[in-house]
Amino acid sequence: MKFAYIQSIRNEISIILIILLFFALIFYVFSLPFDAYVLAISIILLLMCVRWWIKYLSFKKNEHLKDKVAYL
Repeated sequence: MKFAYIQSIRNEISIILIILLFFALIFYVFSLPFDAYVLAISIILLLMCVRWWIKYLSFKKNEHLKDKVAYL
């Protein structure tokens, strides 16, 4: 049980770091001189992050169900 708790904390920290790095990348991209390819890359990265975040939230929402099924 303790290992699972430590693992979940590690996952939360890594997710926070990934999000911070993503926002730093967006800030860096938008601070560059404006070009169409920079805008396209930043939009693609933003869509990838949103898609990943939705998958992560749906996984977290169903995570407690996994424990209930294991106890059946």
